Amino acid sequence: MRTFHLRPAPELRPFIDRFWGWQSPEFPASARNPGQGAIPLPLLLPGTGAEVYFHREVPFHALASVAANGEACNAPEEIPPPAQALPDAHLLALRRRVLHLLPAPRVDFIAVRFRAGMIHRFTPIPGAELADAPLTPRDLWGPAGATLAARLAETPSLPARAALLHAFLRARLRPEAPDALAEAAVDRLYRQSPAGAPWGCDAAEKNGKSALDETPDRDMADAGIDRLAAGLGLGRRQLERRVGALTGLAPVAWKRLVRLQKTARRLALAPDASLTDTALALGYYDQAHCIRDFRALAGLTPGQYRALLAGRTHFYNPPGSSAGILTTHSPTSR
Repeated sequence: MRTFHLRPAPELRPFIDRFWGWQSPEFPASARNPGQGAIPLPLLLPGTGAEVYFHREVPFHALASVAANGEACNAPEEIPPPAQALPDAHLLALRRRVLHLLPAPRVDFIAVRFRAGMIHRFTPIPGAELADAPLTPRDLWGPAGATLAARLAETPSLPARAALLHAFLRARLRPEAPDALAEAAVDRLYRQSPAGAPWGCDAAEKNGKSALDETPDRDMADAGIDRLAAGLGLGRRQLERRVGALTGLAPVAWKRLVRLQKTARRLALAPDASLTDTALALGYYDQAHCIRDFRALAGLTPGQYRALLAGRTHFYNPPGSSAGILTTHSPTSR
């Protein structure tokens, strides 16, 4: 398995984390039978990320995604088919869904990983409308996006594909933020030290609200939002409205996804780490709180997720890595 990643040019780095891709050895184009191969692709959890994938020949196949709606979702092995093929090029910005990618006989894709809350700088579609939407490059950028996808599909070299993507996005970057304060709020929510942060939320479905919108200690959560709003010179309601327009979620819900994402990443990169230590380091009250919250949003417990990781790949990158995205455990890796 070849893996590839490239940092963007300096002017794009505030908005794009990296261009990256996986490419397995060549094989006959007729071998397009999903679920029968040796590459165990990841279980993708909700989070704050947004990535656009461009596949050559074989797109991802996935089981129907599951809403994270406050009630425990079935574990992956309990979710019935049918499987569906994703488009040859597509956005993944999972907020309330889990996506079960099926094993594949081959992968050959390049992706652009946008920083949290920054994809709106490159498309006229409002950020709130991008969450969980199965959008293609044509949806995001019109005919130019469709042309880009076609050119990338015809280009075998990952570095050459990255160069095409880089030029395309550089030309579409909006240098002025539509709402600089909302961007600053989202960035602080993402980077805020989790230890001791008052962002705890338990799973509950009340008054029709999602698990993302609930917290067991509203006073503590309100205090955190109020401090953030005051630091930006905004009122609480203003902050909620503007963050919602940018992300489609309230600030508390966004912070919960940040914590879920960081927890899943730590479980992937440090599989032997204590779950209790992980939970406390990331701002949960205790291990039980972590388990409840993780299950409410991801549909499985941290322990179940860690067990799945033992036999699958994942798309998390180690901190400061120069080696790029972690590769598959399949026998074809090298």
